[in-house]
Amino acid sequence: MKTSESIENIANALCKFQTEIKDAHKGTKAHKYMYADLSTILVLVRPVMADNGLSAVQMTCNDGDRVGVTTRLMHNSGEWMESSLFMGVSANSGMSMAQAAGSVITYCRRYSLAAALGITQTDDDAAVVEPKKPTAKLATEDQKNHLQNL
Repeated sequence: MKTSESIENIANALCKFQTEIKDAHKGTKAHKYMYADLSTILVLVRPVMADNGLSAVQMTCNDGDRVGVTTRLMHNSGEWMESSLFMGVSANSGMSMAQAAGSVITYCRRYSLAAALGITQTDDDAAVVEPKKPTAKLATEDQKNHLQNL
């Protein structure tokens, strides 16, 4: 990961963003699994990012025979953070190499942006487990008396 010289403002904005954002809903089906597509993630995050002075750009890049994206999160203060993600490309199931590369780039964009923003994908029917609240033990008479004598 690379960053601007200072990240104080962007770190504070990301902290606030993460308290306000919801996880992305898995609404797209592929093969035997569900996932949140790039459009779903962008529609979800853009307004909350803007409210917190954040924006993102994702530029395509390559490293030898791998393609990928560099995702840069920016804050209106001028601070930024960026990371690159690369993957190999192979043509499959009737896709040309260009189509396969486009698919890999979209995949990289989706995962890179979600990771940079600290969001995940959830199912509507995912079990929500509430954390257990600590239970206070009632002090016995002996404990109360002991505390009073201290």
